[in-house]
Amino acid sequence: ASMLCRLLQLRKHQQRESSLRPFFSPAVTSAFANKDPDAVLRPRQCLVSVLFCDLRGFSKTSEALSDDLLKLLSIVSQSLGVMTRVILDQGGVIGDFHGDAAMGFWGWPIDQPDAAFRAVTAAIEIQNQIKAMAAEGSHEVFKMGIGIGTGEAVAGRIGTDDQVKVTAFGPVVNVASRLEGMTQQLGCSILIDEATALALPSNSPFAAMPLGEIQPFAMERSVKVFHIADVNEEMEQPNSAELGQVKLAVEAFGAGNWDAAKEYLQRISDNDPTKRLLLKTMWELVTPPENFKGLIPMTRK
Repeated sequence: ASMLCRLLQLRKHQQRESSLRPFFSPAVTSAFANKDPDAVLRPRQCLVSVLFCDLRGFSKTSEALSDDLLKLLSIVSQSLGVMTRVILDQGGVIGDFHGDAAMGFWGWPIDQPDAAFRAVTAAIEIQNQIKAMAAEGSHEVFKMGIGIGTGEAVAGRIGTDDQVKVTAFGPVVNVASRLEGMTQQLGCSILIDEATALALPSNSPFAAMPLGEIQPFAMERSVKVFHIADVNEEMEQPNSAELGQVKLAVEAFGAGNWDAAKEYLQRISDNDPTKRLLLKTMWELVTPPENFKGLIPMTRK
């Protein structure tokens, strides 16, 4: 009887894990193994890296497929499936879905010192897989907009008495969302904030290229923005010399020394997003405004 009781308890435990699996990522369910689920899911403040990933061109495609909504749903489901699978493979947690967008984060329920690296690795892998699907003709040709922010947030079971979800909450989530929204305006697929760039290891296989200090639309705080070289645009990874010129150009631009900034930019590829952004800003303003501190405001989301 004792053995049968233990077998029944084990069976119930397995059934509970099986029922939870679709709702929680492997990182969360594994944390349940040795801890009370209520304790694991209890909201707590922690350092996280948040990723927002959105499909570009979705509105246009949805209009074209307005008479075939099942096909549209299939296309979006495939894309969201790629985002979800990659985020989970990199040890992240799915925080939410917003139509054709997904939000994932790292650093909870267990601390992950390499959270920023995992997030950027996930972003690049999502790009590569979507590109491969498009090349095979098994997927509509979507481009991706991805924003990543790193900072303190409250993560865990968040919601009301009637409905809850496992997600992250805090300013860093808004920053990641705004960065994703700026990808199209700035001609980049992956934008990250300074905290994410500084958290990347020195031997990282990808370089974080500075764009400048940008004030997102309708936000009071500014963000030092970096971009990761976009493999979908067939841009070569920058070498150390070009990275140095980009940094010097951004510094000269911020200091109001625009002649020097233009000289540095001449040594950079015309396809570089930093070059396009700084030249466009200098062309529109002609000369540095009074008390200029290098801040580039966004006029729309």
